[in-house]
Amino acid sequence: MIKTLIQHPPSRAISLAFAILSIIFGSWVTRIPEVKAKLALSESELGLALLGISIGGLVMMPLTPLLMQRFGTGRMLTASALGICFTPLLLLLAPDFWWLIVAAILFGMINGTLDVVMNAAAAIVEQEDKVIIMSSCHGMFSLGGMIGALLGSLLIGLEVDALWHLGIVGGLLFVLALVLSPQFHQLPEAVAEEEGFALPTRPILGLAIIGFCIMLGEGAIADWSALYLKEVLNSNPFLIGLGFAGFNLTMMIGRFYGDTIVPKVGASKVVRYGSLIGGAGIALAIIAPNPIIAILGFILVGVGFACIVPILFRAAANVEGIPAGIGVASVTTTGMLGFLIGPPLIGFIADGFGLKIGLSLVLVLSLIAFLASQRIKF
Repeated sequence: MIKTLIQHPPSRAISLAFAILSIIFGSWVTRIPEVKAKLALSESELGLALLGISIGGLVMMPLTPLLMQRFGTGRMLTASALGICFTPLLLLLAPDFWWLIVAAILFGMINGTLDVVMNAAAAIVEQEDKVIIMSSCHGMFSLGGMIGALLGSLLIGLEVDALWHLGIVGGLLFVLALVLSPQFHQLPEAVAEEEGFALPTRPILGLAIIGFCIMLGEGAIADWSALYLKEVLNSNPFLIGLGFAGFNLTMMIGRFYGDTIVPKVGASKVVRYGSLIGGAGIALAIIAPNPIIAILGFILVGVGFACIVPILFRAAANVEGIPAGIGVASVTTTGMLGFLIGPPLIGFIADGFGLKIGLSLVLVLSLIAFLASQRIKF
């Protein structure tokens, strides 16, 4: 709950780590069309470059639990939070396609590490301090993404240079991470685990499948909504980031209230019907005749998807016989596989059939998540 994030120092520190990552990511996605134009990339070439983020993230996610055991949760959280602040500048500075891929891999490695550490830290604090914060932490992630996207849209409309934009944002967040580092180092450690490689095991395979489907949708909106609004619907520059910002707005609201709503409605129903609502939203965005309707569609996706991933992480952290760090890393690894490979996959589809058809993949996977949720008890 929001009250817990404000009054409980460990929860507050972790939630701000979520916000740091998402502000950086939200800022970066608004500049993707500029990188595409600067390097004269096709949709498939942009998709390949984004695949570098996938590769970097997937390399680090299964290994992060081992690093947490070796160096400690606090040190890993501090290092990855500091590291993420300036990495997007490498993407902007890439002089050609191949250097863009190298920069994307590095960005993905740090992104993947921070993602696993902060989710595992939230799950550990929930268990150790008997608080419920996972959904609210993801609410902070959505808030950060909305801030990053809105700021990016504003600065693009004002014709502010991308390097100045991401450099100043990164510098401010770097200072915030430094201020938070003493609190990160006081977080409880994960229980020692015999293995750190975090591929999904059978008890959480269903959770991982749903995570893959839903997070692919999140990644698609992050990486393609701005380009969709700009190139397909010919949006005004001030509107380019509003699809992602609106998506994050409803994600934020749903997640901040999710820790209260989910116990009342039931986790199974939230996952089941949220998948359907998200699918309806992406369908609306695809058939939209103008940018405003498309933005409303992206907003509806946020309504549906808001509470699903926090439910999956909490369920994974509480699977009997699997330590919280391994459980969360397993679902995170598979979910982020969708988040990270979805955008390049959509790029390949878009290159051959158009971006509307590419985004239809999100609709298909939303229906798969709905079907998979019928067989799982949360």
